[in-house]
Amino acid sequence: MLDTISENENLPLYKIVYNRLREAILNGQLAPGTKLVELSISSQMRISKTPVREAIRELAQEGLISFKARHGITVIDFTEKDIFELVTLRATLEVLAVNLIKNAWKAKDTSALKAILERFVDAERSRNLTQLPNLDIEFHRYIVKRADSHRLLKAWDDIASQMNVLFRMIQYFDFSEQYSSQSHKELIEAISAPDKSGCENIFKAHILLSQENILAAYNKQKNRNERALLTDIYSFSPFRLDF
Repeated sequence: MLDTISENENLPLYKIVYNRLREAILNGQLAPGTKLVELSISSQMRISKTPVREAIRELAQEGLISFKARHGITVIDFTEKDIFELVTLRATLEVLAVNLIKNAWKAKDTSALKAILERFVDAERSRNLTQLPNLDIEFHRYIVKRADSHRLLKAWDDIASQMNVLFRMIQYFDFSEQYSSQSHKELIEAISAPDKSGCENIFKAHILLSQENILAAYNKQKNRNERALLTDIYSFSPFRLDF
């Protein structure tokens, strides 16, 4: 349920709608494949359809929703091809970022990453499934932002938003617990070392290694969903016989 807009919110209407919808997608309130109906959203928020339409256009540009024939507007869902594209593009962008900043890396940058890593470890220990994807993205975004390239950061942010949805859809902890905190520690060591000659390769391997784990978790979640659907169909079948 989307709340009505308060008079105290000073952003343009479409931006408020965009922020609400984006957060609902990223926090899982609007699951992948959920259909978005402009009239329904405008009615819930008690506004006209125009700002809703503009917000949806921005979400589409960010890659968080899609337009499909006979399906209308839906929250992005994923295929194995999508996952391959997202992971390989993210690897390419982060390797570029590391190459741009490795000679300008400061001790304060290392400290900033270590602080994020400490929160990462705490979230892992407590199995905080909400925080883990946010911290993973915060960690890597810090590095990309340090490259001081607006276009690079924008491209990375778009991919990161889609991967955040993917992480939540496939239950992030399923594929992360074996490598996340330790491998992020290795990234800090690589980018902080005096000799950074192999740094790009370490970052690339870190991201590409996750592809196999993500695909395994994706297929695991897909099988779960298919079994649940079959269970629902069986439960409501008029031909079911109970003994």
